[in-house]
Amino acid sequence: MNDDWPGADRREPRVGDRFYLARVGLARALRLAFAELGPGPLDVVDVGCGTKPYLPWLRSCAGSYLGVDAYPGPYVDRVSPAERLDFLAAGSVDLVLSTQTLEHVESPARVVAEARRVLRPGGVALLSTHGVFPFHGQPQDFWRWTHLGLKRLFEEAGFESVEVRPTDGIASAVLGLVDFYAYSLGDRLPVFRFLRYTVHPLLGLVAPRLDRYAGWLFETSPLSINYLVVARTPRP
Repeated sequence: MNDDWPGADRREPRVGDRFYLARVGLARALRLAFAELGPGPLDVVDVGCGTKPYLPWLRSCAGSYLGVDAYPGPYVDRVSPAERLDFLAAGSVDLVLSTQTLEHVESPARVVAEARRVLRPGGVALLSTHGVFPFHGQPQDFWRWTHLGLKRLFEEAGFESVEVRPTDGIASAVLGLVDFYAYSLGDRLPVFRFLRYTVHPLLGLVAPRLDRYAGWLFETSPLSINYLVVARTPRP
């Protein structure tokens, strides 16, 4: 199923892929977080699901899997904005998953509050969003985050044990911006198309390896392409 299911470029990004640096660390962080969930069965709601790219990784522990998105699609079970999950009863799910959606919603606080409402005691929210990334509408793009901003957002919604994990480091964040615009330049001007086959894969190989060194050099000024929030609701 892993090979046939949509979203393989998110689960197993390759160094030549357009958004390799934005996806490789996120995929690694999500796999680790999924492994920490335990065997299940879990009732899962995927908010902003798109094609449900991470369903193959959760199939073994998911008792049910509901995909919610603001726009209809072949893999969307319910069409609804992330701020309104009123079709779900309070305390009815074990896991709320939302990947790369929070930057596109009108009210992040309402999204997180809804996740808190529908989770059972001891339930888990896994939410990823951008720290540093260029504007990408589709159709709107409102927000960027720091680790402290995300931690406060979840704590104010009533979550406990809120952990904000950077999915990559400062080298990937900085060189990822260079990579994005170099690749885009190659798209727009054919004379620079060689950048897609030279600079782009080179940065994909080098940046993650530099992260381990740049992290301690600039530990007081952290920077990440994405953050993954792992937050639990209080147990009774």
